[in-house]
Amino acid sequence: MVFNQLKFMGLSTTICHKPNTASPNWPPPSSNWPNPSISSTALQHNIRFHPLIENSKTIQSLTLCLGAITTLFTAICALTQNDIKKIVAFSTSSQLGLIIVTIGINQPYLAFLHICTHAFFKAILFLCSGSIIHNLNDEQDIRKIGGLFKALPFTSSSLIIGSLALTGIPFLTGFYSKDLIIESANTSTRIIFFALIGQPRFSSFNSINENNPQLINSIKRLLVGSIFAGYFLSNNIPPINSPIITMPEYLKLTALLVTITGFTVAIDLNQLTLNLKFKTYSNLSNFSTILGYFPLTIHRLYPHLNLVISQKLASTLLDLI
Repeated sequence: MVFNQLKFMGLSTTICHKPNTASPNWPPPSSNWPNPSISSTALQHNIRFHPLIENSKTIQSLTLCLGAITTLFTAICALTQNDIKKIVAFSTSSQLGLIIVTIGINQPYLAFLHICTHAFFKAILFLCSGSIIHNLNDEQDIRKIGGLFKALPFTSSSLIIGSLALTGIPFLTGFYSKDLIIESANTSTRIIFFALIGQPRFSSFNSINENNPQLINSIKRLLVGSIFAGYFLSNNIPPINSPIITMPEYLKLTALLVTITGFTVAIDLNQLTLNLKFKTYSNLSNFSTILGYFPLTIHRLYPHLNLVISQKLASTLLDLI
């Protein structure tokens, strides 16, 4: 009985210490000043608690479903956001959900490896996004940004490499952990299309340059880590459990081919529909745009209910007097 309670305590740490589960919109509002220590500390705590749930299939299944729902929901939300830092922040939530999935499939070694590799390419995405925002006088809407590849070549190249590492492109840092977990994925390429290629959509009076040595040197170090860190970490962190490889090589190559094909088709469709205007407004994207109605439910309905109850209670007390 006590051991079963400890198992549920292990699951509760997964829920309570993972901010994007308790609050799916946690990263975007705080993305103006992101605090990665919250996420990494919580996930390391979950990995330490893994021995409590490693023999319980029920708790592992619940953890797996929790991570999968978080990954899917936040990835969908990232597709309809226009704020460059919100896109990266939702992508971070998706990666945190992926790490919880890894814990749910009884692979804490892979979860820890992905935390280490994820730090490099996610940090470079945030730094490059911050550099773009700083150069454009605090403009964060990707619809008002474009053609930065020529204006900010080093920042743009670093952002592309970070995005490729995030998608698990072979032999970049993300490949060594993500390939073993889900064996390929795709996410924040909207930033590449809207912010880096195409025609400039920002004011010509903005002073754009890459003359900040502190920023550029930081991006350079993270760029090296995004390319080589996965190889060194995967060869120096000893696995606790041997990962079960379930996909043959031809299926892995097929997944990579489908990913590249999907990216190419998406670019073509974006080019064809760039200036397309709908005759009637569509509500299909409302669910993901406003984060599954979570802010409306938590930040409006719940405070409104409290205020109504307080008002009625105050009126009742006054009547008693």
